[in-house]
Amino acid sequence: MRALLLLLAVLATPLSLAQTDPTVVTGRVVDGAGMPLPLVNVVVAGTIDGDVTDDAGRFAFPTRQEGAATVRATLVGFEDVER
Repeated sequence: MRALLLLLAVLATPLSLAQTDPTVVTGRVVDGAGMPLPLVNVVVAGTIDGDVTDDAGRFAFPTRQEGAATVRATLVGFEDVER
């Protein structure tokens, strides 16, 4: 039984090492006049990965989305933006 547990531990190790680190999405949201917008909901489209901007309009959050992705910013009273 001891040998079987050791074998499982050795086989499981490469699987955990194969996982990629999350990418950190960072940015800043401003209005048309260049003023920062706080409390904007920013998410990677099609995921639940996201954050809310701080008082300076900045955001940063991890995502496991690979490759190019669309980021959506929403705030009540403003038109939604996707980039």
